[in-house]
Amino acid sequence: MNSIFQRIQLMFTNPRELWAQIAGEATSINSLYLGWVVWLAAVPAVAGLLGSLWWVGRMSGMLKPYMLMGTGILVTSAILSYVTGIALVVLLSWIIKALSPSFQCSADLVQATKTVAYAIAPIWIAGVLLIIPPLGAIAVLIAAIYAIYLLYLALPQTLQCPADKSIAFTAVIVVIALVINFILRMIVGSLVFAGTPLSTPMF
Repeated sequence: MNSIFQRIQLMFTNPRELWAQIAGEATSINSLYLGWVVWLAAVPAVAGLLGSLWWVGRMSGMLKPYMLMGTGILVTSAILSYVTGIALVVLLSWIIKALSPSFQCSADLVQATKTVAYAIAPIWIAGVLLIIPPLGAIAVLIAAIYAIYLLYLALPQTLQCPADKSIAFTAVIVVIALVINFILRMIVGSLVFAGTPLSTPMF
């Protein structure tokens, strides 16, 4: 099995070869999470935290009369974002497994987890640029487009989807992922900002 860095390199230089390797290797769901997901999912959370601290510090002169955002809130938000990133992989993997027969694909949870964990990786990797928030937002958007392409390439290999079903299944997965991500972000927002004075003017 290639190292994380070798896999990342292959992901951008020869994604078809990467998926061929991933589809054929014997692994477990625990190994996927402990050896891949928990590490890469931390990248945007940590970088986003550092970027937020820098941004808020830089803008404090203008925002202080109107907004109070403590370091604790930013740390809590980063931790919850990390947890929800992993939760997205879990939920989406199970949903893909459940929907696979409808698209004549293999209903294999391990392969579905592989598909999600590796397809979403470019977004996590691009998240390192969230240390500079405006740049990071653009990078994550571009990475999301590439992640959709990776997902499309993955389905015929990991889940043995027929070629004529892969585009439709990709589209369905993307829509579901967006909905889940939106719900998770709403939950994070409600947990982080509930009862805080962030929107209350401070005079």
